[in-house]
Amino acid sequence: MKLRENFTQEVAASKSSISVSTAGRIEGNRHQPKKDNRGWRTREDPLEAIWDSVVLPLLKQDANISPVGVFDHLCDAHSDKFSSSSRRTPPVSGLLSPLKIIQ
Repeated sequence: MKLRENFTQEVAASKSSISVSTAGRIEGNRHQPKKDNRGWRTREDPLEAIWDSVVLPLLKQDANISPVGVFDHLCDAHSDKFSSSSRRTPPVSGLLSPLKIIQ
């Protein structure tokens, strides 16, 4: 904290937009411990059973298919495992509609 050279800890923390307790921890070289990346899955991979048999051939067949297109195909072909309600964005009705140009 360069500001600490000219200001009190409270002022330097405020100017740096951090709390006084965080400034004290940084100044005392007591940083937060780094999180370890876990080496295990928290849930089963839903694509594992169909990756080689469905997804890879679909990607090879159409190199320009979008991720949403792959997901929509999985929802249609494997509705028992994939639900369209799992999609995070609302579905687009049909393909992209052409833009209307107003002159």
